[in-house]
Amino acid sequence: MKHTWIKRLGILSAILVVLALLTGVLAHYYAVPAINKAVASTAKKKINGQLTWQSMELTPGLDIRINELDVKDKKGRDVLKSPQLTVNWSVCALMRSFFDDRDTLAAITSIVADKPAVQVYKDGEQGWNVSHLIIVDNSTPASRFYGRILIHDGSVLAVPAAGSAVHVSSLNGQLRWDDAQIIHGAFTGQVEKALTRMDFNYKDSSHYDGEVTADGLPLTLIYQLGISYPESMNDIHIEQGKLFVQKGHLWNRNGTISLHASAQINNAGGRYKNYRFSGGYADFDVFNGHAGIHTLSMRVNGQAIKGRLSADWGKSTSVDGSFRGQDIDLAALLPGQSASGRVNGTVHVYGSTDKLSASGRVSGSDISVQGVHLKKGQGAFLWDGEKLTLSDFHGQLGNGSLDGTGSYAMN
Repeated sequence: MKHTWIKRLGILSAILVVLALLTGVLAHYYAVPAINKAVASTAKKKINGQLTWQSMELTPGLDIRINELDVKDKKGRDVLKSPQLTVNWSVCALMRSFFDDRDTLAAITSIVADKPAVQVYKDGEQGWNVSHLIIVDNSTPASRFYGRILIHDGSVLAVPAAGSAVHVSSLNGQLRWDDAQIIHGAFTGQVEKALTRMDFNYKDSSHYDGEVTADGLPLTLIYQLGISYPESMNDIHIEQGKLFVQKGHLWNRNGTISLHASAQINNAGGRYKNYRFSGGYADFDVFNGHAGIHTLSMRVNGQAIKGRLSADWGKSTSVDGSFRGQDIDLAALLPGQSASGRVNGTVHVYGSTDKLSASGRVSGSDISVQGVHLKKGQGAFLWDGEKLTLSDFHGQLGNGSLDGTGSYAMN
């Protein structure tokens, strides 16, 4: 009897092997061509461009593997190239798709893209080309997807309408669709060689939120992306520096966008009108239209300045800050004002970038202003952008001294 069961098991095993081989042969000769045809037909109807691939095959687990996938936009520009893309499905997901208006997309459990290269272009007022890549038919129900898209070692090239391209490399992460069709994403990558991490949830253009951290993004990225900023800041030109984001949070509730970020800036450099700044460091928080810089240090026209600053921006950017300096060269700090000497002091700057004012107290030696020379001097001052007023002033002038108040037009 024992030998009979062994013989039966052997026969059953042989039958299963034959069935598996037969399934593989039938899938190869019938299923793959059918899938090829179905995908090509769907792509022609749904993609505002072109979708091609070199070959399509079934994996041992009967998942679909597409080799050398290439998607182009309507202008013939590459949007996505992937050496290998695998579409995984399951019987349970397939059964669900039958109960979900026979939506075959719901049968897919995951799509895995290996080394995908994405290129996106901004075409002026038309926006990014990918926003028009999928043809939307509002007369039919939208397809529903409950799976994941996994990215392994991808790259992104973003080409704005103005500025220069932004590169993202070593991109890894996933997108997941839940039952409410809200997209949950988590990615890490090198944005212009700066390690960046991002998590987000997206429902629609009026409902989303995301968090980001970054280790050394170039400050010049704002020019590369063509990001617009307040008109009052047009005279500020950033030439170098790195941004380190400890935590950035962006969210949209019913169309109202909010932003909160804690970050640092290192080695910032550039110019503002007649002033050049370098070696800039700032530790700051941003909340919507307000920025609070807790620690600020830089060299302005070669002179070391330290302090704090808060700013609110809009059509006109308002600022309020306190600064201190030691052994400041007046000739360097006030170019074109016929001033020289070395000073120490504290300064309070306030107003808008259209009209800044300043007050404070300074002391110095060997000071010369418009031909008036002081061996030493100290006092309080007020500058309204056009006129400098001195009060509580005491100075040594030649062999005598000078006390009192005075004003000087600086235009």
